[in-house]
Amino acid sequence: MIAGTLGFATGILSLLHAYSGPLWDQGPRVLFVGTYEALHNVALALLLAMLGALLASIGAWRLSRRMGNFAAPAAG
Repeated sequence: MIAGTLGFATGILSLLHAYSGPLWDQGPRVLFVGTYEALHNVALALLLAMLGALLASIGAWRLSRRMGNFAAPAAG
């Protein structure tokens, strides 16, 4: 998640640097397109975090099936 946030921040900084220079005559539409592209870093980070959580859950489930279910609630 930190890498996605860092990518978003550096993308916005690059966008603002370009907008203050050669893209000034393009208008504010460039800001919207640049922000849209920078948000792809956040989306990729969220997808990778979700994939990591899914794989960790599957690993924990397989491990619990192999070792038996010792986390059963107490009767009573």
